[in-house]
Amino acid sequence: MKKRLWAVLLCVCIIMQCGVRVCAYDRKEHDEVLEKVLFGDEKYKENHKENRDIYEAVKAIECGSYLCLDQYNGNGKDNLECLKTYGVNGLPSDIGVIDFKGNQHHRQYTHKGWDYKYPLEKGKDKDKANWLIRKKILQSTVERVFDSKKGIVSNLFGKVKSLFSKEEYSKQYDSFCALVYYVHVLGDQIDANEYEEGFFAVPFSKMSGKGDCCIVEELEKHLDILFESQKESTEYINFKNGMEEIRIKAEQCYARAGGLYIPENFEAYRECECEFLKLLEDNIPELLENEEFFKKVFYQ
Repeated sequence: MKKRLWAVLLCVCIIMQCGVRVCAYDRKEHDEVLEKVLFGDEKYKENHKENRDIYEAVKAIECGSYLCLDQYNGNGKDNLECLKTYGVNGLPSDIGVIDFKGNQHHRQYTHKGWDYKYPLEKGKDKDKANWLIRKKILQSTVERVFDSKKGIVSNLFGKVKSLFSKEEYSKQYDSFCALVYYVHVLGDQIDANEYEEGFFAVPFSKMSGKGDCCIVEELEKHLDILFESQKESTEYINFKNGMEEIRIKAEQCYARAGGLYIPENFEAYRECECEFLKLLEDNIPELLENEEFFKKVFYQ
């Protein structure tokens, strides 16, 4: 009995020392982190209220991200209506099409990775996350934001152009969606103890025997697509080198005796996640500003 009591007390002490928060970022925090990564300003949307095109474009991306990753238990009807009003095509008719009962465990259905292949449930033709529909919501939202044309001539030009560049643009847009997706997941990883969540989400870095992918490697893959035209630049090479250095440090935290169950190791791992987010905030805005598809919406 005494041994059991001491074991419980030890666990409590470890959790308290780690400073674990079992809750994840709320919607406002997610939006602010995303805006800081995309624009270098966590209040970018609010600071552009006077420019309705920019304000509504940012809001649409954030609504699409929410519906893709965090919608459950019947929530999000206003976000879906917002996207319909904004003119996003191919949206579900109502929130029930993607809804599921998830509570705090919703991340096991939507946070496993942008390219994760969800297994089909027995006797059903879809996974509980309705992932392909959720993924399409964000993809369609991003396509609406960046392919919006005004006027008959502009629309005609856009359609002709798409015949020659649709695949190229769709790949770049898809990787932009992946960036939005992983910034959200990273925020949750920083804010919550992934051990408490039972490894439901894609991990920040790889650990032996845990998962086939990680946030760092997935972002490296998609950022190479998103910034294809800048891959040879000194700025991008230095950025990628910084990502690799942080990934290696994080994996070393896993490899230490006791792994992340040891408070010192866990805090070092958490510092790697925070350092990685700061690296994104310091580099992504300028890289995006150099991309024509992004500049024409947000910087002209």
